[in-house]
Amino acid sequence: MSNSTSPVSNVPPWPWDTPPGTLIETCAAALLSRLEHGRPVYLLIDAFSGSPNGFDTIDRPRHAINTKYLKVPPERAPCLLELEDRHDPLLGQSLISAVQEHLNACAGGGGPCRIGGWLQTHGSDGAALAIQLSALFRARGAPNGGRYLRLADRRVLALLHQASRLQSVLPLPPIDWSSGLQGIAVWTYMGTNFDLQSLQGAAGESRPRPLKLEASHWTLLLQAEAINRTLMAWQRTCHPLPGDAVFRALQKVRLASQLGLIGPKNQSACAAEALQHPAFEQWPGLSHCLAETILREWPLADVLAQHRANWMPSASTNS
Repeated sequence: MSNSTSPVSNVPPWPWDTPPGTLIETCAAALLSRLEHGRPVYLLIDAFSGSPNGFDTIDRPRHAINTKYLKVPPERAPCLLELEDRHDPLLGQSLISAVQEHLNACAGGGGPCRIGGWLQTHGSDGAALAIQLSALFRARGAPNGGRYLRLADRRVLALLHQASRLQSVLPLPPIDWSSGLQGIAVWTYMGTNFDLQSLQGAAGESRPRPLKLEASHWTLLLQAEAINRTLMAWQRTCHPLPGDAVFRALQKVRLASQLGLIGPKNQSACAAEALQHPAFEQWPGLSHCLAETILREWPLADVLAQHRANWMPSASTNS
């Protein structure tokens, strides 16, 4: 494991098992700076893989996000918890949960990120915001008709938010976030390096409507799981990830697909190995190894663990 330093000072060497206090303090200050005083904060929860621990019985107003037209069972649909304001104790609890989710995903190479973000509106209430998000998640432009745009998973939101940086790999028209999020004053979410990112909608009343995406955006989203698994596996040994991490992950995932690897687990195993260990792609036995892996339908991660000494002579095959 690398002992790379974090952008936040006075934290222990990476990796961390639990969220360092200094990191939480820094993130909390950044989050508070983006939220207005005296107005409700809406905590977006992605319940596709279940509710975050302790959040299913929270005593706060809850606003369901209707996804019945997208064939998502109610118990797996996202929802909004209404916090009284930026000083609600649940805000800090949700921030800690978001950091811990990210740590767990790094350690395991994947896993749910249920804290979708923190939103405030220009004036509409929680019920109106839930209606707006219900429409937003029915994005237009999906192949074969309507499709659930899972923006409550902050990694999906982050991928689309960063789409403009991926132009040289995949031509992606700009997304009109301001218009698409009209009525939403701020939507803040946690990014890959525990940094907070925000989107803002235009001022005015909420306008429930789908987000307009093009076919190339959906092509990117089809690779989202492989890209995010790659980033998480890469971050096991590298923190912070470089600024072009998503661009490089997409490149390697697409190369893995071109090599014949199918499925996000195998594609991300190949992509992460290439990003963590550049000598991997020069290994003379790589083509044969991949061909046999594909033929026998072996999990590539297990195969790489057995062969790693070939491109990392000083490393244990169990590293």
